[in-house]
Parts: sequence; C-alpha cells; structure tokens
Amino acid sequence: MLETALLLLAILTLTIQCAALLQLNRGRLLIKTLADAASVQHLSGPEVSVVIPARNEERHLAQALESVLRQDYEAFEVIVVDDRSEDGTPAILQRLRKEYTSLKVVRVADLPSGWLGKTHALHQGAAVATGEYLLFADADVVMQPQALRFTINHMLRNGLDHLVVGPQVRPGSFLVNAMLVTFAINFLLVLQPWRAADPRSKKSIGSGAFSLMKTEAYQKVGTMAALRLAVVDDLKLGSLIKSHGFRQEFVAGQGLIAIEWYRTVGEMVDGLTKNVFAIFDFSLWKIVRAFLGFAALNLWPLFAIFLTEDLARAVNLILVVLQGGLYVTGARYLRLSPLSGLAFPIAQMIHACILWRSTIVTLKNGGVRWRETFYSLSELKSS
Repeated sequence: MLETALLLLAILTLTIQCAALLQLNRGRLLIKTLADAASVQHLSGPEVSVVIPARNEERHLAQALESVLRQDYEAFEVIVVDDRSEDGTPAILQRLRKEYTSLKVVRVADLPSGWLGKTHALHQGAAVATGEYLLFADADVVMQPQALRFTINHMLRNGLDHLVVGPQVRPGSFLVNAMLVTFAINFLLVLQPWRAADPRSKKSIGSGAFSLMKTEAYQKVGTMAALRLAVVDDLKLGSLIKSHGFRQEFVAGQGLIAIEWYRTVGEMVDGLTKNVFAIFDFSLWKIVRAFLGFAALNLWPLFAIFLTEDLARAVNLILVVLQGGLYVTGARYLRLSPLSGLAFPIAQMIHACILWRSTIVTLKNGGVRWRETFYSLSELKSS
C-alpha cells in the first residue's frame, strides 16, 4: 500500500514538474531582451525623472550613479534621495552634484511614522520630479549609456504605461550563484512575468532595480502614499498599476542593466529574511502551503531516491535528472557557470531554510528590522 502511494506521488510530481518545465520554456520565449527589442532608438523624447533612494550606499553608489548620469538620452534628470545616511553617501552625492547639473539631491533627516524608509524616500523623490516618465531604480544598478534610451523608446513604440527590466546579475561566490539560479527559477514559476503584458491575466510584475512608468499612471494609483508600509513595495506597485488597467511589460536587461545580488550567503540570508514572509502577506497558512508545495516538488524527490524502491525510485531519479537539466539551463541563461546549476540540491535546502527563518524571525521579533529601523508586524499587516 505504501509503495503504491509513493509511486503515485512520484508520478504526480513528475507530471507537475514536466508542466512547469513547459511553462518556463514558453515564458522564456515570450520574454523579450531589451537590447533586441529596442529597434527604434531616438536620442530625444519625453523627459524622464530617475528617482534613486539611497541609505548608506557608499559601496556601490559612485559607480552606479555615474552610469546613470552618463546616459546618452537627452531629456532626463536624476533625483537621489539620501535617506538618513550615516556613511560616505552624502560626500559622494556632494561631489557628483558639482560635476553633473542633472543631479538633484533630496535629504531626508527623519522618517515619519507610518512609513517604511524606502517607500518614503521614493515618495519624496517623485514629489519633486518634473518628468513625464518616472524611473525608480536601486542605488546599486549600473546602466550602459544607451539603457534609458532603449527603455523609453520601447515604451513609446509599444504604448506601455509601465516597463520593468530584469537586470543582469553579476556573479558572486559559488553558493550565492547557486542560490541565484534557484531564486530566479522560483521567481519565474511563481510570478510568471511574461503574463504581465496580457490584460486578461491578473499576473503583474514589479522590480526595485528598474521600474519605468508614466508619471500619470503613478499618480492615478495613489503614488507611494498608497504603499507606505509595503515591504515588497516594488511588487505591490506593479500590482497596483496593473489592477488600474495600465499596460505593463517585463523585459530582460542582459548587457544593458546590471546589479550585484549579494556578495556572501550571509548577506543573502539577511536580505531575503526581510522579504520572504512579506511576499506571503505575513500569513502563516500561506507559508505552510508554499513550503509543502516546494518540498513535494523539490526536496522530497532528492530523498526519495534513497527511500523508495523499483519503479518509484526510477521515476524520482528521472525527476531529479530533469531538475538538474533545468537548473543548468537556468545558470547558462543567467550567464553563470553550469556548475552553479548542479548545486541545486544544496540551494533548494537553503531556500527552504530561508522561508522558515523569515517566518520565525518576523514572528519572534513581532516585526521586521531593516536598515536600522524596526517596523512592527501589527502596523505592517494593517497597511
């Protein structure tokens, strides 16, 4: 009886995995690459206001910000919101402001109650923006000179209200790269960003790294004031824009827009601990459901190879081989070593640990601590 049940579970899991592989392959073909999509490349057009929140960003800020200021698009301004920085960020901004007239700096001295630091910084930057288009970008995003030109022309040619660009992630340590492959595949499976362009689909997309939108659309959805305490503000903003009927699309930014994800596993764990439970709306039931699905599809087959026999073992072995092929393909797509994909069993286990670490730490602390500021769970849930 048990052997039959394990065989049926293996067959079911294999069926679901095959369906997921087909869905990912279809999605990969539907996602455009910005460098290939932007066939019309006018240097001039509507003004774009680039808003970059920065809190203690001295490690990346100079290189990233200079890459933005050197865009070959003619009509743009850059607004950096110095959000209570206590490191070398203000000095970097002061130096660059002397060199670039297109740079504006907004200093936030105190964080008002009822706001997250980043949402407040974006709100302050957008409030002084003059452009017809708004670009929200992170302070560690490095852009090639033609990046802004390509994105604004792609929006204009396709009649879009919101364009999200997935950045190319610079390689880190071996284990960080393995986790990146796992994160990217789960990101694609869960969010299905290629469906954001379909007005009939409820799927939406957002990104803190590069999110370009019409200022009119941003204002009509209520600005960042509608997302004061949204931990995953980028996804929530994308959802708001899509729900208001605006046209949205996701494209890949390989070769044009790049970020460093995390340098170490410790940084990665800390960063994802803040976000993961929030992605599931701080719902324990949603976390349990997500974990059970993840464990059944990804973790159980690894153990089942040793715990089952005969046909069930063979089916689970096929499943693990398929997973290995998927992760190696994902590594190549991200321009990482295929060996990063082969480390998927370790990466999946770390991924599951982060899922529960985020939940337990948030519940134990009664909230989220990020960038030296604590936000209680009660106020986050009520937002």
